[in-house]
Amino acid sequence: MTVAHPLPGRPTARLLDAAGALFLAGVRGRAPLDAVVATFLRGRHELRGAERGFVVDVAQGMWRVRRRLELAARGLSAEPTRGALACLYLVGARRLPPSELPIDPAGGRGLAEAWRATDGAPDDVRLGVPSWLLQRFVDERGGEAARALCATFAEAPPTTLRANRLRTDPDALVRALAEEGVVARRAALAPDGVVLEFRAELFSTRAFTAGLFEVQDEGSQLVSLLCGAAPGMTVVDGCAGAGGKTLHLAAQMGGKGTLYALEPHERRRHDLSRRAARAGVHNLRVGDVDKKARLAGRADVVLVDAPCSGTGVLRRNPDTAWSLTVDDVARLATQQRAILEGYAPLVRPGGRLVYATCSLLTEENERVVEGFLARYPAFVAVDAGAVLAAHGVSLPGEFLSVDSARHGTDGFFGAVLLAR
Repeated sequence: MTVAHPLPGRPTARLLDAAGALFLAGVRGRAPLDAVVATFLRGRHELRGAERGFVVDVAQGMWRVRRRLELAARGLSAEPTRGALACLYLVGARRLPPSELPIDPAGGRGLAEAWRATDGAPDDVRLGVPSWLLQRFVDERGGEAARALCATFAEAPPTTLRANRLRTDPDALVRALAEEGVVARRAALAPDGVVLEFRAELFSTRAFTAGLFEVQDEGSQLVSLLCGAAPGMTVVDGCAGAGGKTLHLAAQMGGKGTLYALEPHERRRHDLSRRAARAGVHNLRVGDVDKKARLAGRADVVLVDAPCSGTGVLRRNPDTAWSLTVDDVARLATQQRAILEGYAPLVRPGGRLVYATCSLLTEENERVVEGFLARYPAFVAVDAGAVLAAHGVSLPGEFLSVDSARHGTDGFFGAVLLAR
């Protein structure tokens, strides 16, 4: 796990107040948390370097345990200040001694006691997920596994990079980062993955400017490997988004062949084109989804990384859990089936269709694939574990299924479907 880069000394009351203010901005706002963070930091010019990282790390941690934190705050003898809320989180969830914080010892003992009083709270409050979602996990995984999974949502996710094989390799990337004071190691699963030991200002490094890496979770990298993209192929990324998997596919193709990235949002297309230029990708064609009809029957590989509930990335987007509903999951599953069926005609006979989500729910994963195969007998499922084994990855199973509890990655699902 990547840990926060330590401050040069104990956190000050000013930084704790800022962390509490950022937490409350996320609670009260309606924008996604990453947008809240960006807006907040633009208005806090006094925060520099490690201070900014500390404030964001603490606020994000507070969001991950928001329901328990709010319950504990109600147990305090007085209305907590913004700084006191940050202290309550650090003493309770992080188990930081009160002596490490700029508060008096009596207050520190009060914070610890208020947090311990929530030990008997309902599971959904302690684990930070809505009761319906917890029950869904229990039904699908069993009680112990479901609770272990949800407990990881309160943890900070690792910062994982993918070495850009067009410019370097993972070992060389680790060395290049070390030269700039960034401590990293090879990832456990993804062959191109590199994990930071400490948080760092990555985007000001020479390694970033030179296009040596992209930030991409291991689970996401494994989805790319399922595609089996190779030089000379025609490959389509049907839901390209910001292009993390697109650029990984480009690296696998070694600049040879044609890679189409289809994305309906113009801003994302622009960002992808900019990232591709930095990464040295020259065989990429970025376009709107209305371009897919002209690719019918031409693609060796089509990746459908479908819009989903995001339950696999709740460590990164803790606000998602509390905006998601049962009806949303059903609506998304219907949309996913339509998208998968819409891209299937692009695959040539003998080609590969890969369906993926960052969801942990079978309704969006196995059920979608099973329904598709029942309606389209020209496609057959290929063992995902065997595909990954060809890349040196040992994850046996018909489908790719990774999560934060079992693998330390974000949660991803992937299915490989062969057109006969």
